[in-house]
Amino acid sequence: MASSFAPQYAALFARPWVVWGAAVLMATLNVFLFAFDRPWTASDGLRNWGDWALTGVGLVRRPDLLPPWLYSGSILNIGVIVGGAMAALLSREFAIRVPPAPELAKGAAGGLLMGVGAVLAFGCNIGGFFSATSALSLSGLGMMLGLGAGAYVGLRYLLWEVAHRPGWSRGGGRIFWQSRARGGRTPAGGGRRDPRADRRDAVRLHARGLRDPGRLPALRRRLRR
Repeated sequence: MASSFAPQYAALFARPWVVWGAAVLMATLNVFLFAFDRPWTASDGLRNWGDWALTGVGLVRRPDLLPPWLYSGSILNIGVIVGGAMAALLSREFAIRVPPAPELAKGAAGGLLMGVGAVLAFGCNIGGFFSATSALSLSGLGMMLGLGAGAYVGLRYLLWEVAHRPGWSRGGGRIFWQSRARGGRTPAGGGRRDPRADRRDAVRLHARGLRDPGRLPALRRRLRR
């Protein structure tokens, strides 16, 4: 019985979905959200979590504040997290990946900037760009310009770091509780090196070869080891 549904299971969870199909599905869900409640946004639910936590410790007074389990924006965020975890488990791609310390620092700084920007802009890239653009709001165009400028600056910085300060992100990350191909998981304490760290090292070596073409053959031999 299980083997008869194996191709359908693989098509649904093991292989990536067609991009346009997933986009149509998400757009359809957003249309229904727009019609019956509000456009889809992630920052609104996160703001509800923050207000609820600050109200709990007495730093903010919001008598009209709904708890996260009753607020629609919060429920949407919880659904995205739970749905993503279920999809990762069903496709056997679930893992807890811990990057090296410099990557953690850059991620924390980037998350802080994104959080401040989402609050000041009254929307993240979902609510402020996708939902606003689908509603023909001019604010979506402004968000698009800001996202494009930020992506350009961030990419230029990453290229500069790889070329001039490769040691800032050197070091392998660790993977814990990764789902195996046949359903098992690695022990909690048995972390192994994240293969993405090997790709980062390959990018750094390639950047060195571009700066010094004479060393490129030796760097390629080093990558094959």
